[in-house]
Amino acid sequence: MFALINRIRAALPEEVDRASRITEESEKILSRARQEASEIAASAKGEAERTTASARSEADNILAQTRAEAEHIILEAKEQAALLVSADEITRQASEQAEQILGRAQQEAAEARRQSDEYAKKVFANLEDYTARVLGHVRSSRERLERAAPPSPPPKEK
Repeated sequence: MFALINRIRAALPEEVDRASRITEESEKILSRARQEASEIAASAKGEAERTTASARSEADNILAQTRAEAEHIILEAKEQAALLVSADEITRQASEQAEQILGRAQQEAAEARRQSDEYAKKVFANLEDYTARVLGHVRSSRERLERAAPPSPPPKEK
C-alpha cells in the first residue's frame, strides 16, 4: 500500500509539469492565432479601403470627363445656333441640330454614368468576395485552434 502511495507521489509532479507545458503551448497557439487573425483583418480592411478609394476616384474621373465633354458639346451647339440666327429657316435648323447634339450629349453622359456604376459594382463585388474569403480563413483558424485546445480538466472533488 505504501509503495503504491509513493509511486503516485513520485508521478504527480511529472503530471503537473506536463499539464503546465500543455497549458503554456495552448496559450502560445491561441496568441499566435489571435495575432494572425488581427493581421488578416487589418490587411482586409486596408485592401477594402484602397479598393473603395480607387473605385470612387475612377468613377469620379469618368463622370467629370463626361460632364466636361457634355458641356463642350452644348457650348458648341449654342455657338452654332447663335451664328445661324439670321434667318428663320436657319434658326429652326440650328435649334434642331442643337437639340440633337444635346440629346446625344445626355445619352453619352447617361452611358458614362452607367459604365461607372457597373465598374463600381464589379469592384465592390470583388471586395465582397475577398472579404468573405478572409472571414472564412479567420473562422477556420479559430475552429482549428478550438479543436487543438486540450479539454479543461474536471473540477476536483473535496
